[in-house]
Amino acid sequence: MPPCGEELHQSVSPVLAVQTEGQRHKRTAQPHARDKACHLIDSAHIKYDYENENGEQAAGEEEEVLRPQPLELHLAAHAFIDRIFGHRLKEKRTQNRGGDDQEDTGSEPARSGFRRIRIARTELLIDPHSADQADDGADGVDQLGRRVEIRRDHLRSLLNAGHAVTLLRCGVLHRCVFDDAVNALAPKFEAAGVDMLEVSGGVQYEGLQNILPSHSQKIGMNVYEASEIKKVVNIPVFVVGKINDVRYAADLVERGLVDGVSMGRPLLADPDLPKKAYENRFDDITPCGSCGGRCITPEDPHHPVCKCHINPLVGHEYDYPFNPTDKPKKVLVIGAGPGGMYTAVTAAERGHDVTVWEKSKQIGGQLNLAVVSPGKQEMCKWLTHLNYRAKKAGVKFEFKKEATVENVKEFAPDAVVVATGATPLIPTFIKGVGDYPIITTHDILSRKVTIPKGTVCILGGGEVACETAEMLMADARPNSFATTGSIGDVEVTLVEMQPQLMTGVCLPNRNIALASLRREGVKSYINSKVLEVTEHEVKIQHKDGTEEWLKGFDYIVLGLGSRKYDPLSEELKAFVPEVHVIGDAIKPGQSSDAMHQGFHVGYEL
Repeated sequence: MPPCGEELHQSVSPVLAVQTEGQRHKRTAQPHARDKACHLIDSAHIKYDYENENGEQAAGEEEEVLRPQPLELHLAAHAFIDRIFGHRLKEKRTQNRGGDDQEDTGSEPARSGFRRIRIARTELLIDPHSADQADDGADGVDQLGRRVEIRRDHLRSLLNAGHAVTLLRCGVLHRCVFDDAVNALAPKFEAAGVDMLEVSGGVQYEGLQNILPSHSQKIGMNVYEASEIKKVVNIPVFVVGKINDVRYAADLVERGLVDGVSMGRPLLADPDLPKKAYENRFDDITPCGSCGGRCITPEDPHHPVCKCHINPLVGHEYDYPFNPTDKPKKVLVIGAGPGGMYTAVTAAERGHDVTVWEKSKQIGGQLNLAVVSPGKQEMCKWLTHLNYRAKKAGVKFEFKKEATVENVKEFAPDAVVVATGATPLIPTFIKGVGDYPIITTHDILSRKVTIPKGTVCILGGGEVACETAEMLMADARPNSFATTGSIGDVEVTLVEMQPQLMTGVCLPNRNIALASLRREGVKSYINSKVLEVTEHEVKIQHKDGTEEWLKGFDYIVLGLGSRKYDPLSEELKAFVPEVHVIGDAIKPGQSSDAMHQGFHVGYEL
């Protein structure tokens, strides 16, 4: 049995223990904060049991807190919520669907044998919109609190004796008066028999970025609300929301701000996070970058499949068992971008002799450009982690070395992986492009070109173009150094052919970015095709066929995407037994595409 309590405090720093199924832990009624830190619970991966060995209170204890065992499953059946909390959910769905309501189906919880029921969509209990529909003149908070009391017996009648009820989404009430909601509702939830509160972004109709906080959202964004709720109840209060570092999670519990922390996406990035933390192997934890990638933005919306940018094994955990190679090869990886790094790490961990050539002075490739725009710095963790794994596995690096047919032939590898990435697309088919000095979004993001002030037109409205605009506005210093004129206002205009900006970008990140662009006064033209450019002007064609000259720009920046860059693979095939091409060198895409391809190549070598 692993250590816990005081014994754990001496063996794990920061204080953390994650108990697996069958392990038991006793607590007194008012445990020390460091004992509370023993309970980092994730319902998708970890099971708990707080009973003593005989299933009863042991003699000599002050008071033993016996809690039921939460299973992995959770219930999100709309019909079940309807039966518990009345017609309010149906009213909300009817409004949202324009009156076309459909009956939802769900299984009866008692029949399912759940020991812990997580109720999704209970945010309607504290929905500020309900204040507009009060039946009896009471405000929304009072009416909804009364609804909890009315339904408490009905709620309990649906549950077997001893079952725990967890109420989700009870924290971020940005349209309600938060203090009133806390003081009025939280105690009512407790009185109604709720065993635990979990504070999250819930299901906010107007703010997906608060439900799944990603880029630009602060870490622990719901901690304040959870800590305030904890002050007025005597039941455990958990928090969730961009808490990716288990050490930070343990610190929140240690300081008494919350009783526990729930994690979702970090356990996609590394399902072994609890085990590694328990063993003090924090550097081995694969970090979640809160990227809002394939975990919440599927490649095919019609066939959504959950994936993870940094963990290619999500959904395929048993398809790729770790098998050290019995035929080590001399492997050369050309390019140290995310795809090349993942190939090198995977191959070296399996026992191959791996060398990486990188023509620049650092690892990262185009990911180094992605992380400089505002709010995306957490993705730097991926490079740090891959660099750590590469060094641990014995990967050799040679920087400022560009691969050629001659030096590859001299190196004589058994296998070569071409991960040379992509280069900015220069649209020579647009009249005027090439007649004047060219600036690309890559030049700005890499700081090769600095724009201290002036008017800028960015051709393109995709993710990279919009993030470049964000960075330019973040760098701007209006009215600064006015006497010298060295730095001043920057005005940015985006021209996009698509009907919207940032097409295909996940909604949490897109919402935040577009709000930032609007706030900074960035202008945009959508459904607009670029016909011609001069040194200071851009000619565009609108959707209706009309043409317009946009004039007066100090800088015109190309942000129309990238094109693959693979100058070697075909020639290498003539003398290298095994040649693979991955990532943007095949087709420009996301860093996750390159890393997943890199993993598969490294695994199959």
